Amino acid sequence: MSISIRLLAILVASFAALPAQTLKQIATLDLPGPGGKRFDYLTIDYEDHYLLSAHLAAGILYVIDTRTNKLVKAIPGVPGVEGVEYVPGRKKV
Repeated sequence: MSISIRLLAILVASFAALPAQTLKQIATLDLPGPGGKRFDYLTIDYEDHYLLSAHLAAGILYVIDTRTNKLVKAIPGVPGVEGVEYVPGRKKV
């Protein structure tokens, strides 16, 4: 077994040993844009406490403040967005 496969097996075993956690709702937000469209891609800017959410078919990127659970900005014009990545050192999405 290669080192990377052994490491993966150890990680899987470690996570399997963790107690189950229950998700809980902490907020509800009304976001602009058309209803019935998918929200598929999320990432977090931990330094500034922003949740970045792509509204796939609507072509909108939402910036949500996780401290206040409020919409900071809705950025239109990103049609067909297929993912969201944040680069902390550059403060770029």
